[in-house]
Formats: sequence, structure tokens, C-alpha cells
Amino acid sequence: MKIAGIDPSIKSSGIVVMDLDDNLEVKDIQFYGYTTTKMYAVDEGNVHIAYLCAPDKYSALCMPERQRLTYDIISKRLEGVTFLGMEDYATSKAHTGSGSILQIAEFCGGIRYLAYTKGLGIINFGIGQIKRFATGDGDADKISMCVSFKSEYPSLYPTEIFEKLKQFESPHNDLCDAFWMCEILRELMVLEKFGEDKLDPSKFALLTTTKTLGAISLAESPMMKLGMEYESVKKKKKAKKEEVRRIKEELAKEREARKAAKKSSRKRRCES
Repeated sequence: MKIAGIDPSIKSSGIVVMDLDDNLEVKDIQFYGYTTTKMYAVDEGNVHIAYLCAPDKYSALCMPERQRLTYDIISKRLEGVTFLGMEDYATSKAHTGSGSILQIAEFCGGIRYLAYTKGLGIINFGIGQIKRFATGDGDADKISMCVSFKSEYPSLYPTEIFEKLKQFESPHNDLCDAFWMCEILRELMVLEKFGEDKLDPSKFALLTTTKTLGAISLAESPMMKLGMEYESVKKKKKAKKEEVRRIKEELAKEREARKAAKKSSRKRRCES
């Protein structure tokens, strides 16, 4: 089975494809991308970064033409893939008052539509969740994401080839981010198929907990898939709201019980 992770970017998307065995261990891993910097174009070993065209020429292209160029590459790399992990919309990267936020939405939405029509199951992961899973810090920078990949998964990190790229910048950091999305997806599949015992306890905690009451965990991230009833997603959200409501009610009851206990204690002291 093949799964993929993608860090979508108009100029330099990173794509990682893992081929998994029956135990969901990685048999093979491939790194794909594209760039407008010719010296970073690589086709060596398991790293394949295509050269699009010169930066000024690419910037002059209209959005549909950029999409045609890049979506052709992405579509080819997603052949045979069953599930795709994606970064959710990175609206914070857009400049306030500019049109870049619209371009990001248009570009990333097109990738989702492309994957959806190919029949892939798509799961979107929050940016902070990805960073927290990779480094333990929801505000981690690009350097930390790359360093963590290299240190935690040395057997999967193509050191010799990646060292030829400008470190911690595109396309290097795009490929590292894409790896984490693919690895989160793989870990979720292990949890689903084999249960908690097959996961490292810290990874299980990162997959199943959140820092904010009412937020969904990585393990609760809904999947989009062609033909799948959206009603299942609605049910998940409704169940989550009910859980939050129940927790709030329990907390309120505990507060009231503490107040009543304090009042009773003061009354006894007065009477004595």
C-alpha cells in the first residue's frame, strides 16, 4: 500500500510517498518536489525535484498555467497512492491586505480536488498539530522540523542527497514537512489497525490529545473520500460537542459542590 504526505506550495510543494508492508512498516520512501531554482533540481536516488522554469518567468504566469505545470507533476507522483495527508490551510503565511491568501486557497484547493477525483482518502492536519507531533512544540520553526526528521528517522533521511540542497529552505524544508504529514498518517493507520500497543507511548499521546478543550486530535481528523457520506463527519463533530458539553457540566457540578462544602464548613464554624 502506498500513502503520501504533501506540503503544498505554489512555488515548491514537497511530496513524500511511502510504500508500506502488511505491518505498515516502510518498505520504500520517495521524495518528490519542484523548484524554480535550477541548481536545486535533483533526480538522484530516491529524491526527485523537477525544475519548472526561471523564477521571473514562473511569476509572470497566470494561476491556471502555474496549476497546469505543477498539478501535472503532483498527479503523476500520486499514482497508486491510497491515502494522502495534507497540511491544512496556512492562512497565517499570507500578507494582510494582499491577494496571496486567495492564491494560497485557490492553489491548495485545487490539489485537494485533484486528489479527491483520483479517489484518494484525504486527511488535513492542523499546522500546529504537525509541528507538535514532529518536535513537541506547536510553534516550531522550519529548522526544528528538519533537524527532528534527521535525528529521529536517520534510516529514512537521505542525508547525502539532502546535503546538496540549501539547508532548511525550499525545497529541503518542504520535503521534511511532507515527511511528517506522511508519517503522522502512517502512525494513525498503525493505531487504527493494530491498536495503542504498537505505538510508542509518546506518539500515541501526541496523536490522541489536544491542548485546547473542544479541539479535535490528530486521531479524530476526518477523512474526505470520493463517495463518502459527509454525514459521518457531522456525527463526529456532534459527538465531540456532546463530550465537551458533558465535561463542562461535570466541571460546573464540581464547582457547585466545592462552594456548598465551603458554605457548610463556614456554617459549622459559626455554630461552634
